[in-house]
Amino acid sequence: MCDDCFRKASEKGLVSDLGHIENKDFYAVVKDLHRFAILIEYYEVFEVLSRLDESSRDFLNEVYGRRTKGQHPFDYICADAGGNKYLVDVTSASFDERPAELSKKEMQVANKAREKGFKILMPVVKFMRNWVLRVELAEE
Repeated sequence: MCDDCFRKASEKGLVSDLGHIENKDFYAVVKDLHRFAILIEYYEVFEVLSRLDESSRDFLNEVYGRRTKGQHPFDYICADAGGNKYLVDVTSASFDERPAELSKKEMQVANKAREKGFKILMPVVKFMRNWVLRVELAEE
């Protein structure tokens, strides 16, 4: 809550000096506004999730919803208007190197994802000579 809103709410007895919300109805409104702010902040996430079927959302929740050690297996989750869904693993390499393969964990997730209808995309950013970049896209 901004300073002006806090001051006005405090003057009306809705908030204590310590910032505790005293009025249950006011608390409900603030809680709903907070939820709404989160929806706005993560709009793109909800837009992608809304394009997926329940089975796919459950799978992603299983993979990404748990707090685990280390990084998540893929960099991006995408869905297009045509119903195609993708897990994307971006990698980079210098001009004379081969890009990295999927890790063991990524391979396990990729196999389960394919069963759910996901495609696995691997964009590779290659650093060429003279500050030139080349981007290649492979489907695993």
